[in-house]
Amino acid sequence: MNDEDLKPKQLDRVKLLDWVMIIGGAIALVTTGIIGLGIKAYNNALDPERAEAVAKSIIDYRIPNGSKGKFGIKFAGIKLAIVHSKTSPPDVEIFVMQTPLNRDTQNQEDIERLRTPIEPTPTEFEISSSYNQSLKFCNQPLSVTIDEGHYTLEDQSSSIPAVQYSASTIINNERLVVEVQALGKNAKQKALAVFKSIKCK
Repeated sequence: MNDEDLKPKQLDRVKLLDWVMIIGGAIALVTTGIIGLGIKAYNNALDPERAEAVAKSIIDYRIPNGSKGKFGIKFAGIKLAIVHSKTSPPDVEIFVMQTPLNRDTQNQEDIERLRTPIEPTPTEFEISSSYNQSLKFCNQPLSVTIDEGHYTLEDQSSSIPAVQYSASTIINNERLVVEVQALGKNAKQKALAVFKSIKCK
């Protein structure tokens, strides 16, 4: 049987099925490609050297006992990186994000979704006090938010003192967000020392 033997309705049905199969196949190929790229991008983001390179493309910093990249990514003009100390477990972490002003991310909830906590994975950071202090940041005085509190690790009943320094400013038409978090007995001193070591580029 050829196309001439088919009735018009049958021919239309055959052509429709052909198109459905072609479109379905194309969608499957595109989806597979996107998933593959997404997995590759995620794996690249977890590469320690790449993560530290992304961080150092935004700021210079010094973490006592050395630093190690944890997560780093560049997409749509946004740069985001997390680095932490080489101690085991890590007791200092820097979160840094640079965004063009037309893609500004000021909402704290948006930032929290992007960052990950210091390992080992703690529960939510419980803040007992929060205040602002004027500190020098990127060669200019800036009101920096200081949160003091503690973490309770998932596998422990005891809590660990924690301090976080948060700063946000605009440099070269881009918003720069930096958070320095430290854990342990001397958390405040460690967080302040690392925060003061930061130099903007």
